[in-house]
Amino acid sequence: LFSKIKILFYPCRKLFLYTTQVYQTYLIYQVLFCLFWYTQLTVAKKESLFWKKVKTNLKSFRLIRIESWVNLGIPDVLGVSPTGVYFTAELKVTQSNKVSLSPHQIAYHEERANAPAFILAQALRPSTPRKFTMHLYHASQVESLVVHGLKTEPIWTGDQGSWAELEETWTKALRNPISRFFILP
Repeated sequence: LFSKIKILFYPCRKLFLYTTQVYQTYLIYQVLFCLFWYTQLTVAKKESLFWKKVKTNLKSFRLIRIESWVNLGIPDVLGVSPTGVYFTAELKVTQSNKVSLSPHQIAYHEERANAPAFILAQALRPSTPRKFTMHLYHASQVESLVVHGLKTEPIWTGDQGSWAELEETWTKALRNPISRFFILP
């Protein structure tokens, strides 16, 4: 009798084990999914706060935030200088020396090495989170920026109170022909 019951329930046992495996796999994927979105949202939140500071403090520029999920690599900001020159800017926030750029963002800036395309990085200080430094790079510096991080010589660097300096330097950079202003590798 026991052998007949065992034969009868064997397929159910297999189904139960399979279901348990699938459920465990599902839980792992669910946890990974949540971790991915948590990191994306926290980075996005920091960049969003940085965007608000940039928009508020660079008053002589006309700036538009670009949110593109279709064309990967498109910079965060489309701007117009006081002299009417259009430019793009990628905003990055980092707490270390490394500046995280996706392969699409790197390709975008490499293709525009002689164009008015910039990367504005905000370096947060872990010990004093409200204090930060900003670094402005040109698109032609993207390769060095990926390899060396913030150790790459920027066009301009300043702290959280030097927005007027940033406006002046950026306006100067956009007034001059790119090939004369920037030292290309």
